[in-house]
Amino acid sequence: MNKLQKIAFALAAVSAVSLGAQENLLKFGDFENLPAGRVNMVKSMVKGGLDINRDAVCVTPGWRSKKAPSSIKIVDASADKNAVKSGKNALNVKTPMMHVYTQQMFPLGEYEISFAYKGKGSVSVCLYYYSAKHKHLGNSNRKANMKASADWQTYTGKITIAADKKEAVKARFVFIFDSADITIDDIVIKPVK
Repeated sequence: MNKLQKIAFALAAVSAVSLGAQENLLKFGDFENLPAGRVNMVKSMVKGGLDINRDAVCVTPGWRSKKAPSSIKIVDASADKNAVKSGKNALNVKTPMMHVYTQQMFPLGEYEISFAYKGKGSVSVCLYYYSAKHKHLGNSNRKANMKASADWQTYTGKITIAADKKEAVKARFVFIFDSADITIDDIVIKPVK
């Protein structure tokens, strides 16, 4: 093998490794090593009637039913190792109905999404669509529906962000909790190449 062939082979190997080990696009999706929370956001949520113990950073509590109290809390494994799927933190949501969405928006394309969950009730995934100027254009139908149980389960699937709404160029992933006391952990969103 000559020098040029060796360089081409090395570049191909590096490309294959970097594609195979793509980084999670959702920063802090594992709820570990969270940066300082947005204190004003937490105060605003508490003032609005939501029981929240800190800003989850990677997701934001959105619309919720006000028929009964709702809470969204970071839980840790210090008292119960089974409270989290891995690491030391996870997110617990107790609510009759709540939307929790990613802070960041993702461009059109196909994504693989996975997350661990357990508890009671159900969790679904849908999209909030946005224009280039960040105008909310509406929601998608539910793309995935899961019923929780006492044991940890993992959902993995592909979801396409397409221009289903006129002018849509990006979207947020939304987790919809129904009649839920569900803990979610290890959220991973990666582009499908």
